[in-house]
Amino acid sequence: MEPQLTVKGEVDPIVNDSLVRHEKHYYEDGNIIFIAKPKTIFRLYRGLLARHSEVMAGMFRVASDQGTSQTTIDDVPAVKLDDEAEDWSHLLDFLLTPNVPPYPPPSPDFESLISVLKISSKYMFDTIRDSAVWHLRATLPKTLEDFIENPGLTMYFDTKAAQVVSVAREYDLPEFLPLALYAITTYAWRPTDVEAAQRVYCALPPDDLARTVVGRTRIHFEALKLAYKMHEHGLTNYTCAQPITHSRTCAKGRPEALWLKPEEALDEFLRNPLRQLVIRDSCEFHGLCKPCAEAIRARMASDLQALYDKLPEIFQLPSYDQSQASDDQSVGCSEDSQETLTNF
Repeated sequence: MEPQLTVKGEVDPIVNDSLVRHEKHYYEDGNIIFIAKPKTIFRLYRGLLARHSEVMAGMFRVASDQGTSQTTIDDVPAVKLDDEAEDWSHLLDFLLTPNVPPYPPPSPDFESLISVLKISSKYMFDTIRDSAVWHLRATLPKTLEDFIENPGLTMYFDTKAAQVVSVAREYDLPEFLPLALYAITTYAWRPTDVEAAQRVYCALPPDDLARTVVGRTRIHFEALKLAYKMHEHGLTNYTCAQPITHSRTCAKGRPEALWLKPEEALDEFLRNPLRQLVIRDSCEFHGLCKPCAEAIRARMASDLQALYDKLPEIFQLPSYDQSQASDDQSVGCSEDSQETLTNF
């Protein structure tokens, strides 16, 4: 059984009887205590916190000027925070681990990274925030090369893509928006997926929900324009320009020689053209002569790049320069955090 805490000052009487030391981040030689929701206490080091956070440094200076804290636990100044203990725990995992590249911890999950972003942005732990963003950029797709490596966007099943959109908006990370919105727009919903779809769309900011609705129509339109010039769909006819040197001719112009079920291939292409352009690029194109196969692959690579480059336009996303205007919101973060540290 843990020793009884001695609480003095203006801490909620209900909390006094049920405060619990955090199992990992309660250090007996710490000189500041934070009380986070629900009723969890962290015993930490002022100097370390102040060194990494401008907000913390400012608050500790104010506390020193005003005298001792009104609230103490075991004679250590205590501050009640309006934050979840789990969020602080994840941030402290970053802060109290040696900062050696790649930034620690070695494999944080998505939820812990969001917790770190939340607290580090609010209290201006800039180095820790940079570390969390580094991990997100290392694990989430943000470029065409990332998409080519994982054209199924498997990390975006269920509501994760919607969460990424919300995080990108809240913490000014616009590079994640195009592919996250594309993933949502191209989900292959089944008739029984009504509840799953509701979870996804309810998790989106309203403006981005509208972007997915408009984006689906625009992606379909762009895919249809590409499909018409792709002879393998059977919508147009081409012939091979190579002289016939064998008993059988090149399969170009005969879509059934490339796709056993061209209707299904076209349906998938219209739903998710980027993925189809990637996975078809790896096909052998049986029956095609070498020049025709190479020409098709070159055309698909060009179409893939062009369509990917259109994603910001399709989803009506602002340019990167425009998105920088949202940096002004960071000023509000520091003001909000000061309000939570008024218990000194």
